[in-house]
Amino acid sequence: MPGNHWSPEELELVDLLYRDASWAALKVALPARSSKAIRLRGRKRGIERFNCARSWSSRDNAMLECGWCCGFEIGYLSEILGRSGNAIKTQRAKIGLASRKHRWTPEEDRRVLRLYPSAPWSEILKAIPGRSKPAIAERARKLGVRRISWEVAKHENRSSWWNEGDQEQLCKGLYLGFPIELIAALLGRPLESVVRRAIKTGLWRKPLFACMSPDNDDVNYLDDGPYEHYDPLWAQQPHPWDREVP
Repeated sequence: MPGNHWSPEELELVDLLYRDASWAALKVALPARSSKAIRLRGRKRGIERFNCARSWSSRDNAMLECGWCCGFEIGYLSEILGRSGNAIKTQRAKIGLASRKHRWTPEEDRRVLRLYPSAPWSEILKAIPGRSKPAIAERARKLGVRRISWEVAKHENRSSWWNEGDQEQLCKGLYLGFPIELIAALLGRPLESVVRRAIKTGLWRKPLFACMSPDNDDVNYLDDGPYEHYDPLWAQQPHPWDREVP
């Protein structure tokens, strides 16, 4: 059927994301395709999903620690890390993460519902002491509350677009291999916004050197003209004698 034809843009997203992106990120990037269709298309293009080793690596422990501190549930962490709930609990105790004894109270939920949409973060953190910014953002997501970006930006006298700090955290999270859902929770932004930002800025394409050194003169023109596929890791620096004398 013509409606089932895969466009070049969709195939490009499959090539970029299918190997190591989570299924939630794939569904956001390809909303018109089912999980079964995406899986079949990835297999037809010869792409295998990445399967991590069963032993806990430093990367797995870092993701578990971030997700635990953000307030993610055991089932959600199990889905992200690809491990059972008992394995999550055992490893949590092994690396010394504190138990969650303090549940969210009805009063805290009311403050989240009242302040999260438009109040500045300084006021929210003051009204809900003992809760971190990622934990509040995750709780608001569970309560179905979204932040009104333009109103917040106007109230805090700052731009609602991506600032350098958020962009750097996104880059480092992808560099370390964190799931896109975890990065979105740490940034306090919707998952759709983070996925689109990662694709728009080309962080799925650029080599790690370009991702970690955005100000390097040698990679500023990666997306321009005939240097689209230029790889700075294999570039040879010109000899001082070969440079033009002004």
